[in-house]
Amino acid sequence: MAALPLTHPSAGGDRGRAADRPSLAGVAPCSAARPGCGGAGLVVRAHETPPGRRGVRRRPGQLRSRATAYPAARRAVAMAGRVLDRPEWTRAGFQAVQAMLRRPADEWGINDHAQCHGWSGMLYLLELFELDHPEAGLRAATDEVAERPLNGFSPESAFGYRYYQPAADLHLDMPGFLDGAAGIALALHAYATDSAAAGWDTLLLLN
Repeated sequence: MAALPLTHPSAGGDRGRAADRPSLAGVAPCSAARPGCGGAGLVVRAHETPPGRRGVRRRPGQLRSRATAYPAARRAVAMAGRVLDRPEWTRAGFQAVQAMLRRPADEWGINDHAQCHGWSGMLYLLELFELDHPEAGLRAATDEVAERPLNGFSPESAFGYRYYQPAADLHLDMPGFLDGAAGIALALHAYATDSAAAGWDTLLLLN
């Protein structure tokens, strides 16, 4: 479980009024103990893991994916900063994402295309940050991340994508929102139409 203490070196603001304002010691919207944020009841068909995918491990220093709260927590901190008039929180949340983008995408620890853990969730988060910070030049990074789910489309699968379940070491056909094709489609639609912050993301507390 990831926590983000609000002592980010980039955080500024009026520290003299800190006692009058709420304190946010850490954010962890999804438990790291859960192998998947979605429900296993949505599984339609399971497939054996292709050769070469068994025993997938994070390399040392590799970032955890959204399900362990890295970029989604930064989004939560940035939103909290706007709501509570703490610009240093908003700045810290965004700068943490910028620091993540300076690392190769292959080191982000993402193994599937789903909304919860995967590339479509990361894509949508980047779209939201780009919407809030149009001056930051995030378009190239957003386009690069979009290539992952676009290139991952599998026409022979039941719903176009298969979700990798590391706990069972299986690829699963999932139709749903968090782990399946519906969530991927929403993220790609938002990307293709520049329509991030369309309303459905409030379900994930991202807006």
